Amino acid sequence: MSAARPAGHRRTVHRTIRAVALGLLVPLLAGCGAARTPAPPDAAATVVPADALAYLHVSLDTGRPAVAAALTRARRLPGYERLLHGIQARLEAITGVPVRELTPWVGREAALAFLPSASGARELIVLGVAHRRAAERFLATTHAPAARILRGELVLGESAAVSAAAAAAAHPPTALAAQAAFRRALAAAPADRVLDGWASATGISELLGGAGGVRGALAAALAGHASVGAALSPTGTGLRVQFSLAGISATRPAPTRFTPTLFSRLPVATTWAVDMPSLTRSMPALLGVLAAGSAAAPTRGLLGRLAGALRAQGVAATPLVAALSGEGAIFSLNGGLGLMARTAHPRASRLAFAAAGDALVGLFAPAPGLSTVPVVATRGLDGVAVTSWQEGPAVLELAVEGDTVVLTNSSAAMGAVLSRSAPLSASARFRAVLPGPISSAGPVLYGEIDRLERRADQSGLLESLGLRGASATLARISAVGLRSTGGPTETRAEMYLTIP
Repeated sequence: MSAARPAGHRRTVHRTIRAVALGLLVPLLAGCGAARTPAPPDAAATVVPADALAYLHVSLDTGRPAVAAALTRARRLPGYERLLHGIQARLEAITGVPVRELTPWVGREAALAFLPSASGARELIVLGVAHRRAAERFLATTHAPAARILRGELVLGESAAVSAAAAAAAHPPTALAAQAAFRRALAAAPADRVLDGWASATGISELLGGAGGVRGALAAALAGHASVGAALSPTGTGLRVQFSLAGISATRPAPTRFTPTLFSRLPVATTWAVDMPSLTRSMPALLGVLAAGSAAAPTRGLLGRLAGALRAQGVAATPLVAALSGEGAIFSLNGGLGLMARTAHPRASRLAFAAAGDALVGLFAPAPGLSTVPVVATRGLDGVAVTSWQEGPAVLELAVEGDTVVLTNSSAAMGAVLSRSAPLSASARFRAVLPGPISSAGPVLYGEIDRLERRADQSGLLESLGLRGASATLARISAVGLRSTGGPTETRAEMYLTIP
């Protein structure tokens, strides 16, 4: 074995994150196999220190139907071969030997752990050992800084990382596998999983903190949680990812469990939608989201001023928001953005919007430098009265149909909602990612990723999120669905992806 690498050769946290993205995924050693088991073994966690920042575990047992199915799904993605070659090249660079020399002795699992260090994070690779003698011959030839066989697992990494693993193996209570937070996060992981992972609050901050794009957004979403667990499994049409978010503030009120119904009010052409138990406290913020997500500058300004006016004029304390206190959704349809809400009192809702008319119309005073004149009009559309406010190219439309309030920034979107066409909830794409009956302890999300990818790519959104390189892969994911369960101190979420 060669001497330890100099400190300057340590991989950076950025490259560590890339390792998570690339993973030691199922394709790594697709030739390794063993007897079928109902759930993947996870002896690797018994040699990982308890203070690990994050942990990624992969089943390599191709005798398990789940692994074979996951390989089938992975091969449908355009970047599969490039990913496979990248992982193999990475392992060869670390070990100094060709991957083909690993396959004769590697067992049914592999894992990647990130341990704390003064420079950010150290990697620890753990490979199950199926044939000890062959593994011992590998130890004599590898160029890895340090490598040992511990409790039937071969560990590779910097000398300090391997020494920490040896200490954990010698004293099981100090291993990650014995930690309550780790065990709790993965307690509900499905038996058919092929990949699972875990990260502590420190790990989330260390590995994702300070990043922009998707990584930054993910760090912000996970902030405040003591730990996060995840598990990936194949389905008949794609993949299922389950999350466990633990350590939420004990003072947080219990989530409202509800059955979303607005997906049946949205037409099948809807690109994405988020259905939630109530809009009462969220209306100004949601209008701000609609403004930020609008592609047209005039519409962004219009919706942004509406959100600000509702806050400034205290509309949140008026019957307007009370009319929107029931189940609500935000959605994208026919190039427009919209808000929909159930109301128990349709007539009172109409009156509430009429009473707020001054606040709404007051938004349309021409902005400095504009010569447009605001126009307010009402028309009938499929038997429903639609009120529109227009300022130059920007439009805001309102309708109350039955017990449902609809607010959009697109006449085409309003027309589609009121057309009573086939509902979104009846489409095959929707049912594949949100199989019924649907019940959730928080917002329920549906999105058609391939359609979103095309628009995001055209608008430059993928580039701004750091996802330009993932464009081809996103284009192969037809739909995504997300729902959750849980209580004040823990939330579990389930996401489905379809890959035709």
